[in-house]
Amino acid sequence: MDNENVNNENSNSDKTEHPAYEIKMFYRLAKGLSQDKNFELSKDILEDYIVKNALLESFLLHTRIIIEFLSKKKSHTNDINYEDFLPNRKEPFICDFDSKSMKDRINKEIIHLTKNRYEDEKSKWSVQDIVCCLIKYLSQFLDEVESTKVDFDEKYKKEIKDEIDDLEKSFCENNSNEKYPQFTTTASTSGTFSIPYVPPN
Repeated sequence: MDNENVNNENSNSDKTEHPAYEIKMFYRLAKGLSQDKNFELSKDILEDYIVKNALLESFLLHTRIIIEFLSKKKSHTNDINYEDFLPNRKEPFICDFDSKSMKDRINKEIIHLTKNRYEDEKSKWSVQDIVCCLIKYLSQFLDEVESTKVDFDEKYKKEIKDEIDDLEKSFCENNSNEKYPQFTTTASTSGTFSIPYVPPN
């Protein structure tokens, strides 16, 4: 009985739902913002600048969470990160140097109200660049989860593996701008948003 309780305490089956949720939100928001023809978000929804800004901000929030999940040692005992699934891994997937500038930018321009929002009016967010940067680390994480056979809910593992593969094919293997039509934002290009995102009409 004691052994059974220990096994239950060490099980990751409950914890897998949360990193899986972050990856799924990252996937759905990236696909929605790209106006993927096979995705359920309609162009009518994205024509509303409030909705578009909310989608972009949510995408960047989940981006930040994923960066911390893959790159940061635990600050608190109740944090969840890659170490919960790969305790023998000695190094983070993303070193702090690689992730710091993106995380700091999200902090300064999205999470907090700072002067950074207007000091660089040409500052842009490229959903495609962010996806292609993070996708290799997410793939590596899942590959190691698979190879080490750690306790990771199979349903979530398959879902997010399929979503990561789809993101890589959509954003990184095919760079054609025809797939992602231009947004009606100031100085925008396909998949790129200006700060302060989309001005009201």
